[in-house]
Amino acid sequence: DNKVQGSLRLLKVDAEGYELHAFKGTNLNKFPFQYIAFELFPSLLWKAGNTDPIDLLAFITSFGYGCTERPSNLFSKEITSDFKTKEEATVWYQNRALAGKNPPPGTGFAEGFHTNLFCMKLSD
Repeated sequence: DNKVQGSLRLLKVDAEGYELHAFKGTNLNKFPFQYIAFELFPSLLWKAGNTDPIDLLAFITSFGYGCTERPSNLFSKEITSDFKTKEEATVWYQNRALAGKNPPPGTGFAEGFHTNLFCMKLSD
């Protein structure tokens, strides 16, 4: 396990709305990847997996990952992430995904919004 743990660098997930389910099936404590990349597509999360996007972001940050839409931020000398906690993720999502629009009732997302997120393990 120790040999495997040191070699896990990137996890790319494209689960068409089932990302939270895929991440829950991955033991991120035992096998912490240095980087995680995934698409945040709220309408697919709601339709396919009945998942609130904030729950997905909170799950990722709970394992010590900071996330950004700009992957170059992960490789700078001073790591810059858009959010590192559930609270920061909620504010980021409200500002970025909802962008002042009123989401359809019961969905919590602005129709059509999606982005790629790149996350880096910030702590053990």
